[in-house]
Amino acid sequence: MFKSNDHKIRTWNILINAVAVMLVYSSYYGGAAVMPTAFADMMGRNGISTHTAFTGLMLNNLFVVIAAFITPYAIKVMGLRLSLVLGSLCTIPISCALFVPYNWSILMCQAINGIGNAFSRAVSLQFLSENSTKSQMARNSGLHWMIFMSCILFGNLVLYFGIGNRHFLDDSTRMVVAGALTAMCTTGCLLYCLTRTPPPLPAYGEEEEEEERPLIDDAKLKK
Repeated sequence: MFKSNDHKIRTWNILINAVAVMLVYSSYYGGAAVMPTAFADMMGRNGISTHTAFTGLMLNNLFVVIAAFITPYAIKVMGLRLSLVLGSLCTIPISCALFVPYNWSILMCQAINGIGNAFSRAVSLQFLSENSTKSQMARNSGLHWMIFMSCILFGNLVLYFGIGNRHFLDDSTRMVVAGALTAMCTTGCLLYCLTRTPPPLPAYGEEEEEEERPLIDDAKLKK
């Protein structure tokens, strides 16, 4: 019979993985949304034009597709936990580029971010599967996606309180927004370092021996 400690480790990994990827993508979606507004105020400065934000997003999506082919081999070489950290680190440059944006730096950081996005999506889902038994996969997947999709809420909250109804962003406001998004992404990267090596999953036919436990023990709730 599997030890209850294995269940605790898997639950810890699932929650940390979901919160970390949510923070990373909150930063990404927030940065992608704020760029057109930020660059409208910088038109002509540092080589930035009306096409900078949208060209950057196109490069991002292109490198997501390219990196998706490399990701399985990279995971096999580096391992899951290192791939999680490195993939999330690739998402930091795009929010940092908002501090002192140049046309070339935005495009380069969007390309790096695309690689990070491909790694983060694939590795986080692989990590989820390696921490879920067959009977718990549906529950754990629902929990993961529920937390992950809240990234849209938190990313937009930063923009709502940082920008409000401004049509242009002055330099000081842009610095505040960039700092908040960078801090959010960095926190997600650091959380990945708190994951633990997943315990081996039960062999086929042995899963029934391990009772499916809730994420929060009922006995603790009654106290």
